[in-house]
Amino acid sequence: MQQTAEATRTRFTFFYSYREEEWLNDMAARGWHLSDVSPLWGRYKFVSGEPNSTLVRIDYRRLANGDELAHYRSLFADAGWHLVHNAHRGTGWTAQLFPQQYLVRTRADADEDIFSDDLSRASNHKRAAQWSSCGLGLLGPILCYVLVACAGILTNPYHPFTTVLTMLVATVYLLCFAGTLATHTTFHWRAYRRLTRPINASVT
Repeated sequence: MQQTAEATRTRFTFFYSYREEEWLNDMAARGWHLSDVSPLWGRYKFVSGEPNSTLVRIDYRRLANGDELAHYRSLFADAGWHLVHNAHRGTGWTAQLFPQQYLVRTRADADEDIFSDDLSRASNHKRAAQWSSCGLGLLGPILCYVLVACAGILTNPYHPFTTVLTMLVATVYLLCFAGTLATHTTFHWRAYRRLTRPINASVT
């Protein structure tokens, strides 16, 4: 993968899409290669290079300690994949909260997927669905509180316009975020069930 350090691009998004892999691979095809990512801040950093079919895969996996992280990085490096991370990642609390491991293929002869069988792929979809459903569970009470507060503000004509606008923006943002997490959860649960159906059928 040829890259130049002269041109970089940073993108921010707080909506975790099930099409994230597809978007990152599309960026590589247009000559923007993932070089840094911070899920905590929704930040993706890209370096300009030759447009190519570089693949990015996401593994939803929590790494318990530095030794496990080093082994994980070495394992994929031997298989032709580079683990993209920054100071916010590793094995700290942010890495536990956001378990996404972003892997970029560095060798043309490496496999196109980081998982060797359907069972491994299904396990990753399950972890992804559990992560986003947990986020929905945490977001639910916050969203309910904001909706109640917003309803109270809208029914009181004496609140300043800026307060009303702020609450409306916060409500719309949280609803969009909840919708994205719900879509993410649904997609990965369906993928998990689709992949495990033949396995369960063969067992029975």
